[in-house]
Amino acid sequence: MKYPTEEYRGRYARALKAATNLATAAMYSTEQAPAFLHPQLREGVNVPAENLCFLPSGGGYPYDLSKAVRETRTTVVVVEPGSTMAGKPTFYFTLILSRGGKFEWHPAKQLWVSRDRKLFLVPDPDGDDPKGECFAVDRGVRTAATPWPNEVERDFGLMHGDALLLTP
Repeated sequence: MKYPTEEYRGRYARALKAATNLATAAMYSTEQAPAFLHPQLREGVNVPAENLCFLPSGGGYPYDLSKAVRETRTTVVVVEPGSTMAGKPTFYFTLILSRGGKFEWHPAKQLWVSRDRKLFLVPDPDGDDPKGECFAVDRGVRTAATPWPNEVERDFGLMHGDALLLTP
């Protein structure tokens, strides 16, 4: 967005705080070295050791983000503020993976946190693909099995994830 509005700046600030909280909870060592990053990834929370970038968004994606992922082979997690069907604040993630020279988009993920603080990006239960692929946020981002045994645990983990991301 060329001329950000107040709403955009507020959404971006919330997304940046959530991206920072997620990187901290995952115990990733972040680094800001904009001169060495692809221009589309410079505003992200970068984790060079894992070839990972948490990219906050106030609305929309940077132009040619796919090209940045393809050229750098960096895993990008776009962080966007939103709200649940019940109207509670949450964050949605779009995971962009580089696998075998190709890139994959996995939209509409939410943070799920286990009782022992393991982090996962899981499908939105109210989204288009509630049984979609899950990803562990551990040593980068990698494919994982569904981390909960039942809907009660699923809902608890999603609320735990929102609480972690909304921490000031």
